[in-house]
Amino acid sequence: MAREDARKRSHCVALSWGVMHFLIRCEKEGLIRDTSRLSKEHSISRSLLAPIFRDREFSPGGQAITLLKGTLMEQLAGARELQKRKVTLASLGLRQRDLSPSCKTALASLGVIGRRHRVTQRDWISECLAELYGCSDKKIWHLLLGTEYEHALQLLIEAKARFSGAYSDWLGLQDGFGD
Repeated sequence: MAREDARKRSHCVALSWGVMHFLIRCEKEGLIRDTSRLSKEHSISRSLLAPIFRDREFSPGGQAITLLKGTLMEQLAGARELQKRKVTLASLGLRQRDLSPSCKTALASLGVIGRRHRVTQRDWISECLAELYGCSDKKIWHLLLGTEYEHALQLLIEAKARFSGAYSDWLGLQDGFGD
């Protein structure tokens, strides 16, 4: 019955996931020997099956590599499994440059690969705060503010311009920067 469902599964991700989940469990119990069907699975199904992959799938030539080079959903599932199983890219025969930027970001966020903390951009907020308030000139604002960096810089420049004439406006802008 499972084989018949397996033949029809390409049209339905839920059925595909269920059939493959069953077959992987059967393989773990020693009832069958072949789950080479994983390579033909839909990407959503493969990403949902990642938590029950056998350990051999996290070796060179295994499905973990397919996950890390697949769709975003597969990359996230693969990254999470690498973290849970404490598997390194080297043990898979991969290098960071072999992966997409989104996959590298996910792996770095989970601590599977190291992050690079090089700051190559000029940190205008750091310079402005050091000039106005005598703060230390640490170039951390890009990292701390992320996508809000430009907005915070705009508020700080506006506040600096209004300081001499409109103290309440300046105070409101400083408060907006703090938010």
